[in-house]
Amino acid sequence: MFPFVKKSTQKDFFIAKLQAFQKLIENHPVQTENFIDSLTHFSKIFQAESASLFLYESKTGLFVLKKWTGTKPSRFSISVEYEFVDYLRVKGTAVHRDEFSQKTANEMRQPALYYYQQTLSNLVVPLISEGEWLGLLNIKVDLDTNDHQWLFESLCALYGDSLKKWMLYQRVNEQNKKLNELSHVKNQLLSNVTHELQTPLNGILGVSSALMEDPQLAPTYQDSLKLIYQSGKDLSKTVGNILELVQIEAKKDHKNREKINIIDLIQEVGLLYADACQKNGIKLIVPQSKQTLFVYAQPDQIRTVLMNLMSNAVKFTEEGQIKVDIKTSGEMLQISVSDTGVGIDDDKMHLIFEEFYQGDGSHTRTYGGTGLGLAIVKKIVSLHGGRVWVDSERSSGSTFAFTIPLYPV
Repeated sequence: MFPFVKKSTQKDFFIAKLQAFQKLIENHPVQTENFIDSLTHFSKIFQAESASLFLYESKTGLFVLKKWTGTKPSRFSISVEYEFVDYLRVKGTAVHRDEFSQKTANEMRQPALYYYQQTLSNLVVPLISEGEWLGLLNIKVDLDTNDHQWLFESLCALYGDSLKKWMLYQRVNEQNKKLNELSHVKNQLLSNVTHELQTPLNGILGVSSALMEDPQLAPTYQDSLKLIYQSGKDLSKTVGNILELVQIEAKKDHKNREKINIIDLIQEVGLLYADACQKNGIKLIVPQSKQTLFVYAQPDQIRTVLMNLMSNAVKFTEEGQIKVDIKTSGEMLQISVSDTGVGIDDDKMHLIFEEFYQGDGSHTRTYGGTGLGLAIVKKIVSLHGGRVWVDSERSSGSTFAFTIPLYPV
């Protein structure tokens, strides 16, 4: 079968086959969709007469022929309930036809020989991951010595591992596609609903605002209208936050970054909350340096991040101070907003960045909000290539920190 082996040493033969296999893996990464085409190249390493790959379909309970080289197998599908398939599951490793020769007493002999006959093979490698079927790799090769057979079976096992990685990678890709499709549907639904809500909300706000200016309106009605107006504003803010989440998600692939002076931006946001802090007796500390520190980001989105963090700090701080710090770390800038507010329980800190989550979810909670602000922060920071986190202790305040790139990415 291998006449060239006589002209070289056994060692040279092994090295040549290993090098050929290594080249195959290098030329056919498992992350590519067409890795399955490498079956043809693998069969050539040992001059296989035929090779076939059956992939398992859980819905039908069948192994379906997906790729072959040489002569096409007689069967296009194999049932998972076939008794020899169950034998392969138990073995979990490559099984050679020699195990079922006339010299051996094996009750699986007839089902096994029928399997090899139908798949035109003399070796089958069961492809199983964490107890779940992925497929069956079948190859027919005539080898000169047991040593050659050992090498062949070892490389078949290695190739089988690569096939498993490829199949798992394809599954993950397929799941990601489905998740992206569901996310798109969700975002489209949220966008449609929020746009439909905005029109009547504007009407409610406009009418209630106009009525409140009527000097002849009784004080009782004035109080009711103020409540309607404030509730409308709160709902409008919620609708705006939902729209912002949808828009951020829709623009996640667009990197319109600008070179901005982050100190100016922080001071600008600080001015927006200076009056609220002063009224509540809270000391506000922001960087006062006149020096410039540039980052590459979308200024409107980073402004949103800072405003959401500042708004939370003001909302949850009754006394003490709110401080904004900046520091560089490698190629990233770290910005932190610290407060001396109510703090967060340890068991809730890993949830607060989730959409619509609130630390106090009761109907009688002291603080308002919809739980979208921090979700928006997380999404924006993530799209900028940074990360966001929180350090907090109940009744001792919180520090929210995030990073953004100092240089173009």
